[in-house]
Amino acid sequence: MSLLDPARRARLGAQQQTELLGTPAREAGTLLDSSWRDFVFAEVWTRPGLDRRSRYFIAICAAVCQGGRQDVVDGYVRGALRLGEISLAELREAALHLAIYAGWSRRRSSRYRRDPCRRRDAPRAGRLPAHQGQTLGSRAAADGGGGELRLGHDFPSASAGNSLLRGWNSHAAMASGNATVEEMQEFVLQYAVDGSWPKASVMQSVVLEMGERVTKGLPYQ
Repeated sequence: MSLLDPARRARLGAQQQTELLGTPAREAGTLLDSSWRDFVFAEVWTRPGLDRRSRYFIAICAAVCQGGRQDVVDGYVRGALRLGEISLAELREAALHLAIYAGWSRRRSSRYRRDPCRRRDAPRAGRLPAHQGQTLGSRAAADGGGGELRLGHDFPSASAGNSLLRGWNSHAAMASGNATVEEMQEFVLQYAVDGSWPKASVMQSVVLEMGERVTKGLPYQ
């Protein structure tokens, strides 16, 4: 990571926080607040290894899976909608996909149709029929790069499960060419912000192990 001048890092962090969450950044009143501004937003979110769209999916999934505060989840959703990185239809599809790995009860906390920022931040979306609209798969195919969508959903939600799922997902992502080892490591760093550093360290070891197996042409087990 780059080492920025503290004052410049604080300015960059506040700017990124305002843009990414879609609301003015409040003055940091504690050391923890400062770390969010100076490290999470100034250092992690500005890294070139993953695009913003992927980072939003990772952040939303990690925050929901870890039972993060609703205002944190709302901030990611609001920012993603306002910047046009993710559509409402994709958020719905993401909630359904997340439920497969994280549990149906978790899906209830990510049902964005009741989120107060829905109509405010995506006023042209209208009512979406259940299980209709553009899916993650169709968007990925249109973009010609489906890897970042699966990378942003399957692995973080499965991380709360057993090591078999973690190994299978990371191996599949790299073996299929949807993600490189470097991209997976960027994913782990982004996930650590909301998913916890201890869990991310476990994921990191899995990524490195599976990356080596893929390089050698070996299966995940």
